[in-house]
Amino acid sequence: MNVEEGQINAYERYQTSKMRFNRYKSMLEVLNTQITIVSQLIHLN
Repeated sequence: MNVEEGQINAYERYQTSKMRFNRYKSMLEVLNTQITIVSQLIHLN
């Protein structure tokens, strides 16, 4: 494997992990929103 291929592979791995991170981040944000809503409902009662 030459240097150029190595750089391309590293870039693809970086892109993949960035996408995975963003997906986890948005899942956490949704979860956080749901927790906030639930806690507000509990405080209303």
